[in-house]
Amino acid sequence: MSCNFAVLPLENPLKDNYQTRILLENQVHGLLPCKMQRINGKEYLYYEITGSQSLENLYEKGKFDKDTLKELFLQIVSVLEKLDEYLLNRDFLLLNPAYLYKNLDKDTYSFFWFPEQENTIEQEFCVLTEYLLPKIEHKDKGAVTLGYGMHKLAVENRLQPDDIRKLLYGETENRNTDFEIENKEEQKERQKILDDFYKEEEEEEPPIKKIFVVGIFLVIGVVIFLARYLSNMGIRYLGIAAVFLIVFVIAVGGLIYFWKYRKQDLENHILETFEREEVTGIMGEEERQEEMSEDFGKTVLLQSEVQGKSYLLEIETGKKFFLEKEHTIIGSQRGRVDICLSVPTISRVHAKIICRNNQTFLIDLNSRNGTELDGEIIQPETEYLLKEENTIVFAEKRYLYIDKCNADFGKIW
Repeated sequence: MSCNFAVLPLENPLKDNYQTRILLENQVHGLLPCKMQRINGKEYLYYEITGSQSLENLYEKGKFDKDTLKELFLQIVSVLEKLDEYLLNRDFLLLNPAYLYKNLDKDTYSFFWFPEQENTIEQEFCVLTEYLLPKIEHKDKGAVTLGYGMHKLAVENRLQPDDIRKLLYGETENRNTDFEIENKEEQKERQKILDDFYKEEEEEEPPIKKIFVVGIFLVIGVVIFLARYLSNMGIRYLGIAAVFLIVFVIAVGGLIYFWKYRKQDLENHILETFEREEVTGIMGEEERQEEMSEDFGKTVLLQSEVQGKSYLLEIETGKKFFLEKEHTIIGSQRGRVDICLSVPTISRVHAKIICRNNQTFLIDLNSRNGTELDGEIIQPETEYLLKEENTIVFAEKRYLYIDKCNADFGKIW
């Protein structure tokens, strides 16, 4: 019926009380719609997750910036207040990333309220913040400060909506004194964590500024040398010195340009080469126009020269999508997936292909129109082993799985 559900089994019969009636009969804003089913004497809760993706799947390879974190925590505050309003137990709220779903169409989060949850809400919040910390965008200092602040609240069991709001609108923007570090030891600990976040990114940046400063000092040194030793040797020698200075400045500028722009120039060269191949008719006119669009370059066709790698072969057009990563995500949302299929019936994050222990698996990521393997619709978020020349259908797009080097996968990954 074009609906997907996450099914959680109940160990004990569901109690008929006020809280369970609210869960099953009333739609509480922020909670996933839920219904109860009995199968062979055992009870299950069915939570509708149609069109949604778990936080774990969405950010498997992504990073959280400040705005994304702020949106997530504000919606957590909102659902906590709703639980209080309806007199529902907070400890039954699941905040584990695997059970925290985001609707990609509405851009909102929805939460599981599970009456057999064993953790407290404080423990669940700790699990969430510990998951977020290593996935924060290190260059975004606001995100790092916010993520660390939320983790500190979780450790201190200060999980009240007012405390979270003060951190969101106070410490991160106005330096609210309620959350300032109280002693030097805590300040050193916090600074160490922040330094660890920034260190990796700073080491990766090319030392352009250092090169520039060194070049300036060298130029100044050469000028002083010439002024001291060549001032009395005539115009001829001064002219030679001037030429030397010009050459030296050009060399320093070229070195700076090399560090700053070499990667960009290489990417542009690849794009221009690919566009020329398109014009000569390697691909059809319709495909060429699509690939030369403004956001061209994130579908995997630039890997067409890779040899010895397994790939998906599009049956209709003959395109090859090489599987070079351990986790390859397929969908229609550019920037969030590895293989972008711009088809309306394909979900934004549709499926995933992973390689583990020299085997390749296909997983449907709760897509709206489903994924087929050899003519059978596969269950969402379940691993299916792929074999040579399996037929895979994402909504309406058909592919063959070509296993080029199964024995070498262990070396690749």
